[in-house]
Amino acid sequence: MILALWALLLSLGAGPARAAGPCAAADGGLGSLVGGLAGLLDAHAAGAAPDSDCDGIEDALDDRFDGPVSVEIEHPWTDGIYSWTAAFTLATTGEGQHRATLRVHLDGPRDAAREQGWERAVEDTWSREGLVLDLVFVDRAADAHSTVQVRHGEGWANAGTWFTEDDGLVVAHEVGHQLGLLDEYPDPDLPQRPVGPVDSIMRSARAAHRPRSYPWHQAGIRALLHCP
Repeated sequence: MILALWALLLSLGAGPARAAGPCAAADGGLGSLVGGLAGLLDAHAAGAAPDSDCDGIEDALDDRFDGPVSVEIEHPWTDGIYSWTAAFTLATTGEGQHRATLRVHLDGPRDAAREQGWERAVEDTWSREGLVLDLVFVDRAADAHSTVQVRHGEGWANAGTWFTEDDGLVVAHEVGHQLGLLDEYPDPDLPQRPVGPVDSIMRSARAAHRPRSYPWHQAGIRALLHCP
């Protein structure tokens, strides 16, 4: 998992030119973020309780601004042979609370009950550790951060394609990518990929594993506030 931390931070540093404003003010603080995340991941590897708090991370991420900040995130990611763009709105009150808003246009069969189930599962998975996620399905692609193709039946979902038979945990995993997170499951094409705990939502969406998000996920999402 430490390798995943470094992959995240290197990706942040190698992304598009940083916009003026929040990112410019945050350049000097990635060291604090490194230390806080590394400590958390080391504690997990040593068998600490899964709900250990992110000591030091909130200070590294929240205390840079005197007031509320809202940033439109659009950041490219690469994970081996896979690539995509994380796009969403990320805001902070300046008081330790972050809110991510992801607007998705669904291109395909629509069903209100299915979409409500997806929305509930996604928001329940990601709204923790000082982060609140709002998933909003919008009718017009022009109003969306991303467009997802919805196909009938079952299939191998990804960030841009969901299936009508997907449950909310599958969609929560794919939304993790749209929020800038990497897969954590073993992949023979990516032998160097760090593997997360079996109940990490970015490793498995199987209900039997009781998948959940971990504090380093929210910390990674919040870090994009400084490098959109």
